[in-house]
Amino acid sequence: MKSIIYKSTTKPQADKLRSGIGGLILAVILINWTPTSHAVGLGIDMGTSEENWSRDSGGDRETMHFGGVLDTAPAGYTVLNYRLTVGKESNYLGNNGYRVHYSGLAMTHTFGLRLAQGPSYRLWLGPQFKYSYYDEFQDRNFFGSDNEYDGFIRGYGAGLVIGYNLNLTRPVSLSFTGGTRYMRYSGSYDRNTGQTAASEVAIEDEVVGNFFGFSVIFRLGENY
Repeated sequence: MKSIIYKSTTKPQADKLRSGIGGLILAVILINWTPTSHAVGLGIDMGTSEENWSRDSGGDRETMHFGGVLDTAPAGYTVLNYRLTVGKESNYLGNNGYRVHYSGLAMTHTFGLRLAQGPSYRLWLGPQFKYSYYDEFQDRNFFGSDNEYDGFIRGYGAGLVIGYNLNLTRPVSLSFTGGTRYMRYSGSYDRNTGQTAASEVAIEDEVVGNFFGFSVIFRLGENY
């Protein structure tokens, strides 16, 4: 089968995603950074999810991510809050000693509605929208050797998330989130190891899975 190389076409798309993320973060900060608004919170975010992929796409998979978080009202007495997370994500399958990794960038947009709140906590619920872009592919066989492939996979979807923010001290909040999300993935990669003929693997799948997250948020200038 003829080898198909994707690097020359996917890198510009990845660059556009990275530049768009930076612009979006700046815009959200500028919108919320006003004397009358509740100060935003910035911090680190990590989490995991389980996704039920079809057998043709490799079976059940797990994701792990680590990155940054921005929240417009981690502890403020407002009805609504907006949360943005951006970071590195790995999507992997472990089966019979063989593991295939997809990795790249992932971004979520969450719109929270306050359910209950007190001086030390905030409970909220709302929709979440996610976009992911994987452009790194690697597998490990029984002998521990790694192979890297060319290609890309895009993922996008939506779900429902519930969150609990615990305000420990004046500038710090811990946030715990969980929910269910629908995702649609599409793309392909070329399993050409240099020793065998290229074998293009097409990915086209719709999945539903549960996810969990944890964030450490530093509130900037908030009167709490």
